[in-house]
Amino acid sequence: MRAKVIIGATAAALVLAVLPSAAAGGGPKPLPQANAEALASAPGHVAAPVVHRVGAREALAAAAQPGAQTEVAPGLTVEQAVGLTAAADGVAPRRLARTAASTICWNGQIHGSWGYWPYNQTVYDSTYWCAVSGGALSYRSTNVTHSATLCSGSGDYTFRISGGVGYTYVAYQVGASFTCPTDLPWITVYRSDWLDDEVNDYGSMFTYASS
Repeated sequence: MRAKVIIGATAAALVLAVLPSAAAGGGPKPLPQANAEALASAPGHVAAPVVHRVGAREALAAAAQPGAQTEVAPGLTVEQAVGLTAAADGVAPRRLARTAASTICWNGQIHGSWGYWPYNQTVYDSTYWCAVSGGALSYRSTNVTHSATLCSGSGDYTFRISGGVGYTYVAYQVGASFTCPTDLPWITVYRSDWLDDEVNDYGSMFTYASS
């Protein structure tokens, strides 16, 4: 417990050291390398997911968002995968054969945050997925974004780890890279932040690992 108090006090002192320069110059200023590294590498935390049911058309529209990575079950059109139209008999795998009414879609929002202000970094996961009631996933579309204060984020990405459409779940990673400046232009702190998330055919979403 004492170690946690010391770490918290040190981080608070570093943040307070930024405040005068922020007030004088209208925004936070880069800190010396040791301070910047301490703030940027502070342990992260993951917010509780927010999941709700969505209509087929909203799920379909997610695939058109810039940066969205979408997978659709083999043998199905996107419209069939989200339940706008029924799959033809014999076209889709048996556990995906259904009427449009038997397909349920969800949207889940989850994010992870790392570092202390002004070296904070956040990665956001917005995923739409659809599943056959009592069957398997037929559609998933994941969009990754990021935010930061002093750090510059880039390279938003996602890739599948296991499961996927045709299965009852999909596990996947989302992440981004961050470049954080110090008071010396030629010295930069680099960060790579990620979440391993999972969604399933019951409409659940959770993070099971993170950087």
